[in-house]
Order: sequence, then structure tokens, then C-alpha cells
Amino acid sequence: MIIWVIIALALILIGTITLINARALRWISSLIVAGLLLLAVGAVSANMSSHWGMRVETITHTKRIYSAGSKQSPVSLLITKQVGTISGRYVMMYKTHAADAKAAAHFVPDTDDTINAVKQKATYRRRNVKQAAVTTTTKKWVWQSKAAQFWLQVGDSHNQLISRRSVVTVPRETWLVLTTSQAKRLGAVQTKMTTNQAQTAQLKVVIGQKVAQYQQQHPTASQRQIEQYTNQQTAKVTIQQLKKLLD
Repeated sequence: MIIWVIIALALILIGTITLINARALRWISSLIVAGLLLLAVGAVSANMSSHWGMRVETITHTKRIYSAGSKQSPVSLLITKQVGTISGRYVMMYKTHAADAKAAAHFVPDTDDTINAVKQKATYRRRNVKQAAVTTTTKKWVWQSKAAQFWLQVGDSHNQLISRRSVVTVPRETWLVLTTSQAKRLGAVQTKMTTNQAQTAQLKVVIGQKVAQYQQQHPTASQRQIEQYTNQQTAKVTIQQLKKLLD
């Protein structure tokens, strides 16, 4: 609407200058119309430069994610690849649903939309949590009111992306974060671990000792709690061994 207002005021200004013969009336009318025209142009300029008439809308969404590895593996996997050398941006592979057959790549930059691609960033962190999840915070410009949108909208400025930040949080003890090169070596390393009978036996002894100690400290623990603790310790010990072999 503001563009049509500017066009109308410009035409009126031309008309007042060329059609009004009375000098005083012509000057007064021209100054009033010129002032309104400057205000309209200033409003458009303020909206385009500093988003006047708009506000920042922030939306945060958290969703559970699942291991990129096999369901039978005691260790959950997150596979990462940094975009660039010092960007702090990552492409990550994981499953979005427990029933997914294969992991998918997430946060791949859209090379066809570089303007919005540079506004998006994804990274990961290890924390003392029970489940892995991705939290995405999106900030957009939206109109403060319908009136502001009616008068000031030029083009498609509503829902203009400011930034999108995604953080994948994985349990520190039961998830293993790998680079793509480490992930390629993982199969061979796991085969080496399983074929090393002495090492396998040692791992079972360590896990058995930890479970026995847990049962002594928690005599009323249910079978489900014992199984959960066993799985947790199996993952923890396995991760420690895998890290040694992959580093």
C-alpha cells in the first residue's frame, strides 16, 4: 500500500506545482504534500533498513533423535562433518525416528539459497542427559500488527529468516560422536574388538563387576533397572575402548 501512497503523493505534488496558479496556495500545498511524501519514503526506508513496524518472533523446538548406528549395538552414534575449517557448522547423521532403517544427513547447506544458508548453524554437545535430542531456535521478522503490514509491506518481508540455530545434545556416557573418517573405520575396529577374545572377556568381567556393585548398592532395584544399568555400563565401557582404537 505504501508504494501506491508514494506514487499518489508524487502525482499530487506535480499537480500542485503545475496547476495551482496562486503562488501562496501553491507553496503551502506543495510543502504539505512534499512533507507527506518524505514521511512515506522515510517509513519505507526505516522498514527496509531497520525493520520498523516489525518484531522478532522466536520459536524453539526440541525433538528426540536416535542413533545413526545399528539397533543391536550397545553404543549410540552421532556422525559429524564440519562445513569448512573454522565455521563451527556441522552436517550430522542420525535417525529422526526409532523405526528408521537408515540414518539421514541433517543440516546440509542449501547451495541454491545461500542468503538463508549463511543464517543457519548446527552444532553438537555432550551433556549428562538420558536421551539425545535436537533443539532448534528460529528467529524471524514478523509484522507488529495487521495495520503495519497493510501500510508498510513491500514484497515478501513477512517471516523473513533472521537466524536458525540447531544444537544436538547427546548423552556423554552412552553416545559416541564420530567424524566421517572415523565412521568409515568403525566397522573394522568393531570386528577387531569382537575377535579379540581376551579383550571381550575382560570387558564382560568389568561390566559384571559394575553390575554386581550396583545390585549391592540398590538391593531393591527391579529387573528393568538392572537391565538399564547393564546397558549403560556396556555402552560406557565399549565407548572407552572404541575411542582408544579410533584415536
